[in-house]
Amino acid sequence: MAVRTQVYQGLLWQQVMDEMKLQRGARLPPLLLLVLYNGEQTWKAPTRVRDLPGKKLTGKAVYVLTSGQTFSTAEEFSFDLKNLKRATLIGDTTAGGAHPVAPHRIDGHFFIRVPFGRIMDPTTKAGWEGRGVEPDIKVPAEEALDEALKRARASP
Repeated sequence: MAVRTQVYQGLLWQQVMDEMKLQRGARLPPLLLLVLYNGEQTWKAPTRVRDLPGKKLTGKAVYVLTSGQTFSTAEEFSFDLKNLKRATLIGDTTAGGAHPVAPHRIDGHFFIRVPFGRIMDPTTKAGWEGRGVEPDIKVPAEEALDEALKRARASP
């Protein structure tokens, strides 16, 4: 499955390069691939964290470092862990990109990205679009790692 998703990623990037006519050296957009399985055979990979092999680090403090460069899916990860009280966010407020967008071609040279959904917490009805996710411990992004290490070393 891992090789197949890499092939899909390569094919998607090839399509982006063809459609957008990217120049040599241009940066490709990041991709987040999700696998939705609908086959007849039973999925054999673990689907719950507790079923994953290896030692579990339950009861340990989790720190997520954030900055103004933290965007989109990384923001959702931060937002969710903060609201579930599963991690302490350390750093700067994130960039504030929540709503998923899709490209719509205007003509042969231009396209626009139009939101097609709205992301928000089902309990609080809050989101982070346009305002970002506030860290629990606000420090400049350059100091976030040192702060997290200091706290991790001090926790049991």
